[in-house]
Amino acid sequence: MNGTDFVVFSGNSNQPLAREICEYLEMPLGKCEVGKFSDGEIQIEIGENVRGRDVFLVQSTSTPVNDHLMEMLIMIDAARRASAASITAVMPYFGYARQDRKVAPRTPITARLIADLVTSAGADRFVSMDLHAGQIQGFFDMPSDHLYAAPVFLDHMRKRFPDPGEMVVISPDAGGVERARAMAKRLGCTLAIVDKRRTKANVAEVMNLLGDVKGKSCLMLDDMVDTAGTLTQGAKAVIEHGARRVVAYAVHPVLSGPAIQRLEESALEELVVTNTVQLSPAAKACKKVTQLSVARIFGELGALVIDADEMARLAVAPGSEGLEQIRKRWPHVVSADGTLDRPAMAALSFNDEATREALNAIVHPIVRKLAADREAKAKPNQIVVHDVPLLFESGFSKECDANVVVIAPLEIRIERVQARSDLSRDKIERRIAAQMDPAEARKLADYVIENDGSLEHLRARTEAVYRALLKRRTLRGGVA
Repeated sequence: MNGTDFVVFSGNSNQPLAREICEYLEMPLGKCEVGKFSDGEIQIEIGENVRGRDVFLVQSTSTPVNDHLMEMLIMIDAARRASAASITAVMPYFGYARQDRKVAPRTPITARLIADLVTSAGADRFVSMDLHAGQIQGFFDMPSDHLYAAPVFLDHMRKRFPDPGEMVVISPDAGGVERARAMAKRLGCTLAIVDKRRTKANVAEVMNLLGDVKGKSCLMLDDMVDTAGTLTQGAKAVIEHGARRVVAYAVHPVLSGPAIQRLEESALEELVVTNTVQLSPAAKACKKVTQLSVARIFGELGALVIDADEMARLAVAPGSEGLEQIRKRWPHVVSADGTLDRPAMAALSFNDEATREALNAIVHPIVRKLAADREAKAKPNQIVVHDVPLLFESGFSKECDANVVVIAPLEIRIERVQARSDLSRDKIERRIAAQMDPAEARKLADYVIENDGSLEHLRARTEAVYRALLKRRTLRGGVA
């Protein structure tokens, strides 16, 4: 990450997670004072220069929800007014996500309202994890990256329950069936569903159980745990149908109201959560609650985007081979101080396909060489990614594949191939080889087969990463 001009700030909602992300990126957390006036108004002051820098703001909208939401909006505004080059709103837990549609007459769609507020405040990109409803991404008029905690949960499940034959993945309600089915497929075990009827908010009543759980270890999976009524009643129903034990997995540990008391008194053996939300003192003291970190997933997404931008900048840096070739071909787009005049370059290439192709022919080989040099210095668990949009493309087109390379760790490698576990190794390799070198295709195909298609969860967010990169380059003059 050396040489990349970006900074990470955090509000008061989850500073430990922000620090872990910064530790992964090997950089300090940015200085930002977040306080209140005596009447309760939020006061924020960014404590370092952000002019021309890429700013990442990490803030979950956890309890107190409205205070933390306002902190995020004010931080976005402060960064925008301080002339940040781009602002990414990283909201690991997105509050109000349950209000994503009208469930009765004269009710709001609050999730859309929050998205509009974040957009209006001045954010350029939105990042979150395991949204309550995936379609919330469409509420944002900006690039959005939807991350998943599945890799972290899968590692824990496979270590804790090594025999797939003794496991059953349980969906606590009909809305979570797709999530539970995907997890069961990766684990190679069966699926069961709790039939639940909710009479009103935060009140659930278990009706039936679909599936065989007798004598099995049951893994109940949900995106969040609030008052814990759904999980605890589901666990009770599963035990009554003969399950040996029940362990629950929930990404966001909201744990409000009577949640801890219900957990303590429930049939659940353990509740495994992530650190998208800070645990309350009572939750930390509860022996049934285990918290896993997802900082690596957020850190790797940031590293992917920033590394791509960094290599693009290096390819046309003052004194570089790329800039010299551009000077010979189009001397008027190089300033007197030896730097690329980005607006002039963008104006030249915006509507001229031949010019864009000529620019790409100059820059792409240089970027590939930079990436190859970086790969030679990479750690053993890293691989080359060949899927980044055209550097000088002014809009989306079919040409946005396999033009530039960037380094990303294997664990969350971004790739456009739908790596399904039911595909043969040859089919996976052929799909990947269409976009990669044969040697890299073989390496990745081996990885996909070995991990039973566990890269599939990244496919949905690939387009969002592409759009984020493309929008930033277009808005900032054609080259990031």
